[in-house]
Amino acid sequence: DVAVVTMPTGCVCCKVRGDLVEGLQSLAKGALAVSGHFDGVFVETSGLSEAGPVVQTFFADRFVQRNFRLDAVVTVVDAQTAPAALRLL
Repeated sequence: DVAVVTMPTGCVCCKVRGDLVEGLQSLAKGALAVSGHFDGVFVETSGLSEAGPVVQTFFADRFVQRNFRLDAVVTVVDAQTAPAALRLL
């Protein structure tokens, strides 16, 4: 089974990180009630330039610490514009 939780503001940046915690709580409680576990969670952060606040959520919130484990952070960049943005040209 797949569950999708959207953030009410559409954002998981540092100012509304509480929405991410609420979304994770909702996923955990729903999954635990149905099957006792879930296989994984993918947090998609299109347009977010700084992953730090999202990553910090996995270490700063007790509920998230007890029920989730951050396995990886995957970043996708536009190969055509990234060098200029990173001042590599």
